[in-house]
Amino acid sequence: MTAKSMEWLTRVTRELMQYDDTGEILNHILMIARSESHADAGTIFLVENDELVFAYTHNDTLFPVETAYKYAYADARLPITCDSIAGYCAVTRRPLNIPNVRSLPQGVPFTFNDSFDQTTGYKTVSMLTIPLVGRRGILLGVLQLINSMG
Repeated sequence: MTAKSMEWLTRVTRELMQYDDTGEILNHILMIARSESHADAGTIFLVENDELVFAYTHNDTLFPVETAYKYAYADARLPITCDSIAGYCAVTRRPLNIPNVRSLPQGVPFTFNDSFDQTTGYKTVSMLTIPLVGRRGILLGVLQLINSMG
């Protein structure tokens, strides 16, 4: 690990140590991940029963400050199956880096669900989806970064 990487990791760890609440920590992790990847939007899904629940959602285009769109995903859930991008990532425990969700390679088992974009007017293009796996391989959730601006 380079000195610059160690410095960054130390800074991030100190930032996260400020929080006592798991929700605040996860929200801050999403903010850091978006900043580092230059993503316009992002979501942390948490596992609840056999579903992925939208737990933390950021989207600079739809709600740069507090607006009603922030709650557009409040009741949204995805089954943990290979049908969706986040579901596939959860099932396989493998990250996906998709440059254009509207032009997926032929033969992939998952599809892009456009219904969230249609509901909010947002246009998802690129997506980096990473499984959040705890000790003993237990799936905790999925981190999804949307529309890299870099």
